[in-house]
Amino acid sequence: MADLSTGTRLGASLVLERLIGQGGMGEVWLATDELLGRRVAVKWWSAAGDPEKTALRLLLEARAVARVVHPAVVAIHSIGDHRGRPYMEMEWVDGPSMRAWWQAEQPSVAERLALLAQVGQALDAAHDQGVVHCDIKPENVLVRREGNGTWLAKLADFGLAQSRADGTPGTPLSHGTLAYLAPELAELPPSAASDTFALGAMAWEAVTGSPPQRPSWKVAPVLPAHRAVAGPALAVLQRAMAAEPGERWPSAGAFVDALHRGMDLPAWAGRGPGLAALAPAATSVEVALPVPSWPADNAVDVLGALLAALANFPELLPKAYGGIPRAQDVLALVERGQGQWESATLTWAPAADREACLQRLPGRLQRLVLGRAAAAIETALPRGNSSREEATQLYIAARRLGDAARLALQSADATVNARRRRHHLARAVAYSSSPARPRAWLETLLLLLEWDVRCGAAEWARGPLAEAQGLVVEARLPAEDPLRLRVALADAALRLAQGAPQAALARLQTMVGGALPNSEIMLQRKVLLQLCANEGWGAPPEPRQPSGGQTTADGSAASGLWQIALGRRAQREGDFAAAERHAARALAAAEERGDALDAGHALVLMADLAMARDQHQIAWHTASDALAVLAPIGTVQATAQAWLQRGRAALAQGRNWQAHHSFAHAQAAADELGIAALQTAVLPQLIQLALGDGEVEQARRWQEKLARYAGKEPASHRNTP
Repeated sequence: MADLSTGTRLGASLVLERLIGQGGMGEVWLATDELLGRRVAVKWWSAAGDPEKTALRLLLEARAVARVVHPAVVAIHSIGDHRGRPYMEMEWVDGPSMRAWWQAEQPSVAERLALLAQVGQALDAAHDQGVVHCDIKPENVLVRREGNGTWLAKLADFGLAQSRADGTPGTPLSHGTLAYLAPELAELPPSAASDTFALGAMAWEAVTGSPPQRPSWKVAPVLPAHRAVAGPALAVLQRAMAAEPGERWPSAGAFVDALHRGMDLPAWAGRGPGLAALAPAATSVEVALPVPSWPADNAVDVLGALLAALANFPELLPKAYGGIPRAQDVLALVERGQGQWESATLTWAPAADREACLQRLPGRLQRLVLGRAAAAIETALPRGNSSREEATQLYIAARRLGDAARLALQSADATVNARRRRHHLARAVAYSSSPARPRAWLETLLLLLEWDVRCGAAEWARGPLAEAQGLVVEARLPAEDPLRLRVALADAALRLAQGAPQAALARLQTMVGGALPNSEIMLQRKVLLQLCANEGWGAPPEPRQPSGGQTTADGSAASGLWQIALGRRAQREGDFAAAERHAARALAAAEERGDALDAGHALVLMADLAMARDQHQIAWHTASDALAVLAPIGTVQATAQAWLQRGRAALAQGRNWQAHHSFAHAQAAADELGIAALQTAVLPQLIQLALGDGEVEQARRWQEKLARYAGKEPASHRNTP
């Protein structure tokens, strides 16, 4: 690529700095994005061969990477063309490959495996989107040292990736590194299982120092005993590299989780010593900000927009603006009511509309203003500072807001597992977080909050709820605004899940007065009122039905929960036939929608009804059916309830060991989700079983834990107005 050299300009803002990588398939250059004041990597595929095929291969790689929104994946910014040769602009990772990191830093086995766990998370995110990497090896994982001294893995080089969305799965694999290739690739197309095989080979190398030995890559390795590999871990690794793809771990995440347990290491989902937690990645600005030439006719508007973007850091205005603004522009801004003097510093006037100020500028100037504000924050403040979050939000607003948030929401819609779906929703919130657009921010945040509430995850929901309540105040939403009402509904549902029906009822009472804005919100409120009544608390009068509104079952999730709430009421009143009808309707509606979460709730109610009729065997099987339905989702409230009913059914049949097993699962799930009401239901059963087995010390520990839950309403929910 002789026409590429330092100083070559690409498009409107990219300038090549130096060659940083070269191979048979192309080159990677370090470049400066002058518009956003940051460094990026630019990848070129080799010019040899058919140029149309080269362009298509680059496009397919870019599309594959763009679908995988994850902090442990090198992000793709855009694709372009220079003199007929396509290139891809990517996130620049200033760090070595994983193999070079092993050799230079000599990390411990725990540190090596924790970084491989980050790669496992990235692979799960890719596989969720139908993308198979096809070339997992230490050279294709980059390692970056963060400002706080932690390490972060970045999965790179999707050049061989195959994607369901692009119609490439099933394409024969013609390249790859033999030491990490799964044996079935000699005859079968790549799959998620072949990526897991390669990750297993990397893990073996990380622990023992060399790849697994085998006579040919078309044969699965038989792993020998090794002093560095604990006994349980050997079986975990052998399963990861099994000859048959169907015999391997169901996901890369499941493999690394089991490997950590087998090696007696801390759970990989947490933050290991010296390792970065996988939070949404911040941007990286590595160059000084060039001084822009602001258009004279937009000078005051530009100054106001910069000040709005830097409302929390007004001292950075001169850096972002490129110098001291003119006095007449400052005075004009103050006269508009957008700026004010505070301690000899120009600050944003709190009463002014930040979004309206930004909207005064044309699109290109908006992006430039937001990008420079982000760059000013990141280059002027310490790395690792909490302000980097705001810089990331501004950068995304400048460059990636629409696409990134949309992709994250699409990923959430396509994901079944509750935790992974939550991860994608949290990414969408991060990409939508913009101080200039609080309403759009709140709308995305509500999707995350309402998912947490549907899962019954009180611990997960606390943070999003507090943030949503803050945005309601900041945006000054009126009492009848649908977004404000949805926040109130989520608040009430969370209080109810935490075993505080009186506090939930008090919250719902604040929504009485006038018509609620639509039937869905009204129906959700009715569901919560009924659930409060099921807990033994009275319900306030029903609000007036909105014009044309319907609260009958319409196939929505709220309607299914309404049927379950009515079934609970009928159960309390002793009308089991009516309760079973409501449960059957809820199950049918959930199956029609393909909603496994609501189907699980309906089956739990059926198991509860069977127990009430002393049909213990039926209750056992129905609870087992609920667990099978909920298995792909992971741990949610219905999971804990199903384990509880299964334990009760086993105990009633004298199967104490199975009862203990089920109650332990229920307690662990309730503990993970932070559901106090379930804890108080499960712990007495565990105490009874422990005493029956003579395990007095264990019973005492359960009793102490029960004392912390029983009769306690969360402190933040007491005396709620």
